[in-house]
Amino acid sequence: MLRSSSQCAPETRHAEAKDFERLLLRAGVDVLAAERARCRDCGRTPLIGEELHRYERGVVVCELCRLLRADAPESTERVRHSEYGQTVRLRRAA
Repeated sequence: MLRSSSQCAPETRHAEAKDFERLLLRAGVDVLAAERARCRDCGRTPLIGEELHRYERGVVVCELCRLLRADAPESTERVRHSEYGQTVRLRRAA
């Protein structure tokens, strides 16, 4: 028989809330980790301001590992903050 949350002991409700909180935190961290670019060679996440170099087939290499490759990258881009482009700019009234 299932009990409603009001019938559970306070310790049980607290433990269930903590487990749910951990579950949500892990899910959020997993989503953020999936969106990050990692270096194919060393596995590290480049810092804001560093350059990422893209090679054939979507291979991404950091600035440090770029020196170990002889071929030129297809493109290079700077790592930006997650809020880049979302700033508010004040303009003078005309």
